[in-house]
Amino acid sequence: MKHQIPGKLKLRKTAVAAVAAAAVLVIASALAVHYVRQKKAAALEQQRLVLEQEERERKLQEEKAAREKAKKEAERLAAQLSPKEKLLRKLLQNIPESSAKSAGIRLTSEEDARPEESVIISFYAAPYPSNSGSKYNAKKAAQLLNGAVVPSGKSFSYNDRIGERTKENGFVEAPVINGGRMEMGLGGGICEISSLLYNLCLQSGFTVLERSPHSLLVPYVPGGLDAAVSWGTMDFRFRNSYTVPVVLLAGYDEEEQIFMVAAAAKDGGRLLNGLRYVPVSEQTGELRYRASLQIWQDTMLIGQEDLGESTYLGVDDYE
Repeated sequence: MKHQIPGKLKLRKTAVAAVAAAAVLVIASALAVHYVRQKKAAALEQQRLVLEQEERERKLQEEKAAREKAKKEAERLAAQLSPKEKLLRKLLQNIPESSAKSAGIRLTSEEDARPEESVIISFYAAPYPSNSGSKYNAKKAAQLLNGAVVPSGKSFSYNDRIGERTKENGFVEAPVINGGRMEMGLGGGICEISSLLYNLCLQSGFTVLERSPHSLLVPYVPGGLDAAVSWGTMDFRFRNSYTVPVVLLAGYDEEEQIFMVAAAAKDGGRLLNGLRYVPVSEQTGELRYRASLQIWQDTMLIGQEDLGESTYLGVDDYE
């Protein structure tokens, strides 16, 4: 016998079904709203990423354009530089990192216009010798000298820095001056670099402690302004008179056939306080020269120091 479902129970089931249906609609609606919001948020995020990428690309393009502009400006300025200025700039751009750090000098790059103005105290240059052995040894000496750091108040020895002139140390036979005569010996040619360094020290206001002339008049610096060196007997020494470390730079230009030495320091261009030290050579006899150091301020000669007289036995015409 079948039982009849009471009317109230039927209505209750209908109500439950309606509630369930309404709940499903609410959930579906909420899911739809959530989906739409997610889709909108994703679209906004995508738009943000696109804008960020476009901004990065714009900045990269601007940076690239700025580098290209700086490079062109550097090339334009470089074209106006003399061979000596170009070599000086090359030396400065290639300061050994450890030397620059010791002296507090900021390393420069190719994009810098004239970086030497801020750190260079002075520089001195002279042409290559004609003898191949002398040229080789002078290049070797320049390479060894480059990057030497002289602390404030400390002395510098050329012989100590360059080392003994032996085959084991990389030197070759070349003409050397010995007692007024030219003969072959290891390391011939390195006196050109020591002589350039002597003139650099005079121009830079350093205190020269030891210097000896050659017995023959040499062609690469004026008479009385050379500095002969010989292992164990003659040295060239000076003291850094400033309150900051100094870096010695040395190098050469194969195309222009010149050697150069320079002195650099943090704010090196200001160390001279507007003064110019000018080495002067005056011939006082056939093979006799008196050297002096003039001190100038702007166009006014304000002092002069006698550097002594050098007498030579003949002329070094080998190079």
